[in-house]
Amino acid sequence: MTSLILIANGTLKAFDMSYLITGGEPGGSTELLATHMYKQGFSALNYGYASALAVFMAVESLLVVVAIRGIYTKYSKER
Repeated sequence: MTSLILIANGTLKAFDMSYLITGGEPGGSTELLATHMYKQGFSALNYGYASALAVFMAVESLLVVVAIRGIYTKYSKER
């Protein structure tokens, strides 16, 4: 269960490979939520919007963890 949670959170917050390889281009087709947040915060200087995106990413990660734990406990009790 721990590995599954870490994998899910890592994929939701993926930033480094996408930004280094493509930078969100061409035309934003490879832009992720994390790269969009970075561009809004540091390039466009929209700090409030970038902070709202960061909070959304944190809540999204929390919801995924709760869902994984719920599924895991449901199926582990059936065994």
